[in-house]
Amino acid sequence: MIADLDSAFAALADGTRRAIVERLATGEARVTDVAAPFRMSLPAVSKHLRVLESAGLVHRRRAGRTTSFPWPAEAHGRRRAVAGAAPPVLGRQLRSA
Repeated sequence: MIADLDSAFAALADGTRRAIVERLATGEARVTDVAAPFRMSLPAVSKHLRVLESAGLVHRRRAGRTTSFPWPAEAHGRRRAVAGAAPPVLGRQLRSA
């Protein structure tokens, strides 16, 4: 459990990854959609997505040549667990999202 929380907090320590999680929480998106608001290459965005995926915060779905990231139901539970372990101010922000 602690190792899971450590990996989730480490993934969310980066502002770009927090913005990506916020974007994906609004609905499924392709990598190109996720990358659109950022001034970085697609490989850089893909690396951020891999970090989030390895922390269990997002899920990848491939259909042919298209990779998308739906917001899975289990991610909501994981986010609640992270919010419950967060300091009160950060936890309140995570729970309200």
